Amino acid sequence: MKRSLIEGVFAFMFVSGILGADRFLEPTTPAPVIAAFLLVMALILTAWFGSYVIILRRLDELMRALEVQSLAISCGITMWFLTLWGVASFLTLLPDLPLIFIAPLTAGVYGAVRFVLAIAYR
Repeated sequence: MKRSLIEGVFAFMFVSGILGADRFLEPTTPAPVIAAFLLVMALILTAWFGSYVIILRRLDELMRALEVQSLAISCGITMWFLTLWGVASFLTLLPDLPLIFIAPLTAGVYGAVRFVLAIAYR
């Protein structure tokens, strides 16, 4: 439960940053403000990744294997989806998917895959 809360907080901070930037930052925003925003977003992503590494290192072998399997499947699903979206947007009028959504999308797919695999192992 604590782990899901930590991951949720980082995901919320990242998505909130994206939405806040879309709302308040413009192309005419001074470069130091943009640089500060990028630094904050980089720190959020780094802390998000670092918290996962810390959690992963504390797991026993079975749970670590479940995590690695969840990561592999979720990364495969995400790459499959993004590649098909890219092909479809290349061939049709479907808009390009902004790259800023890759981390939240991967995290969401990972959470769903981890949930399904955890149920399967019980």
